[in-house]
Amino acid sequence: MTDPALVEEPRPELTVLDIKRTPRGEAEDITVSLEDRTRPGLQVRFDYAFIARQLNGPVGIHVEGAAGPDGALPRLGVAILRDLPIARWERVARLAATVGPLEGLAYSRDVKADAERLVRFLHPGVDPHSGKAGARRWRRLTKLAEVSLDYYRAQMSGTHRYAEAVAEGRDVAPATVRSWIFQAQREGITTEIVWAFLSAPTQAASNA
Repeated sequence: MTDPALVEEPRPELTVLDIKRTPRGEAEDITVSLEDRTRPGLQVRFDYAFIARQLNGPVGIHVEGAAGPDGALPRLGVAILRDLPIARWERVARLAATVGPLEGLAYSRDVKADAERLVRFLHPGVDPHSGKAGARRWRRLTKLAEVSLDYYRAQMSGTHRYAEAVAEGRDVAPATVRSWIFQAQREGITTEIVWAFLSAPTQAASNA
């Protein structure tokens, strides 16, 4: 029997591969590259312009097919282009362009370890070994961080019923999940912070 702890966690359908930022005077050009596991062989990029503290665009959308084993260039026919989930891709790309990766943090796909890393980053003064009060505070924050990671990861994967997806996995009501997300935001575990974390480069799971 396979140890569940050794089974690799399924990746989200949509993954942010790269966020390229190019200064242009007082503005900034931003290119977000995505991978959609449901559309293998396609390379997707969205171009944005950050001007006067506002994200504009997309000003460009690039969908390219990877060359075949024989080097032949792909042909993206009307039927393929018509069925592409452009709106879903753009929602993820826009959020990634808005928040970008957090310096010094990396997403390991180990939810517990990632939640602890987020809490240490946001609340460095909370020590789970400082007594009962500190332990309670640590448990509360890490639980809220775990729920937030699950919630926004579901959103990044393209799932529309985020609260329902997380609630099913935790055997609670969707309203409970929404309450936890609200509490997390009040603790500084905001949409922008979690999305930036999920957009960061993936590293091997670590409790460090």
